[in-house]
Amino acid sequence: MQEKGYENVPWITKKWSIVIVICIAFFVIVISTFYSAYQHFDDKKTRELNEDKTVANLISIVINERQRAITGTLLSYANRPLVVKAAKNKSFNAINEHLDSLKKSDPGITSVFVTDKTGTMWAINPPIKESMGKNYAYRDWYIGLSKHWKPYISDALQRTVKEKD
Repeated sequence: MQEKGYENVPWITKKWSIVIVICIAFFVIVISTFYSAYQHFDDKKTRELNEDKTVANLISIVINERQRAITGTLLSYANRPLVVKAAKNKSFNAINEHLDSLKKSDPGITSVFVTDKTGTMWAINPPIKESMGKNYAYRDWYIGLSKHWKPYISDALQRTVKEKD
């Protein structure tokens, strides 16, 4: 039985249909908001990851070039006749002058040392008496270097002496 006065009224104007339309509109707005927020998040994440990848590649290039420059500098010093002569004679004072010069030419170099082919340290700049004469053939840098007797850069360098106050 229909109520009086509501026989010819469109269904959209009835109470229950207005509630349904409002609920549907609410859900459409909520779903589109969440979808928009997710798209924004996903785009932002993708941009940030690409930017991080670009920065990582740039840092990698800079590190590789720095290592190449250091290797070139060290090879240049190692092939100098006066350095070769000082090393053959194991002249600490003469080799120390060359190591000083090497450190001054590249401010990034803080410590330089010279060992013989067996890994025994006989010169270090700045001088550390506790390291002189010790054999370091067990260290990563010596093992990597002695495999092919070519320049080698190790991942980490363990201190040879403990910190002093």
